[in-house]
Amino acid sequence: MLQGFLRCCYARTRVIRIADEFYRKVYDEETSSFYYANMKTGETSWEKSRLYLMNEPPIFNAEHENKRNPRVNRVTSAPKSR
Repeated sequence: MLQGFLRCCYARTRVIRIADEFYRKVYDEETSSFYYANMKTGETSWEKSRLYLMNEPPIFNAEHENKRNPRVNRVTSAPKSR
């Protein structure tokens, strides 16, 4: 039983690590709040992904993102309505 629990924890950690490659928390100056962006697809949302129940995705930093992973799309704007 303990072994199953540890496998589940390890798998969750791996999934979060993979999700951290694409999801970012982005600050919107217009509304003074954060929204969440999928850097691969360009989708944005005011609600964070269900993958991040207890964690937060990394905060978006444009200079760092371009050097780290030039293949991901840039976030262009916050979601339309809140």
